[in-house]
Amino acid sequence: MSSDAIKKLAEEAGLEIAREGSLLPKSDLFDGKWEVGAISNPGFVKEVEAVVENERERSAIFASRDSMIKSIDLLDGGKKAVCCMDVWYGVFRKI
Repeated sequence: MSSDAIKKLAEEAGLEIAREGSLLPKSDLFDGKWEVGAISNPGFVKEVEAVVENERERSAIFASRDSMIKSIDLLDGGKKAVCCMDVWYGVFRKI
């Protein structure tokens, strides 16, 4: 869910954004590398095929996986260059 979607839902619930920003995780945090490794692994395909029954959902998952793998191949350094994503945060208050 995007930050805009979260803010819209919060507004509908009677909240407004008091402050927001983003954080860049430290370079020694390896979650991004672990996640990429898990999804790149052929075992992920087998797991999705076993667990996800809906063909459209499986297709969407595999399309996202393929796109991720192609994007990583374009990185200078490949998988070694993967890092954690920035994290958006919001502090809300009642309207």
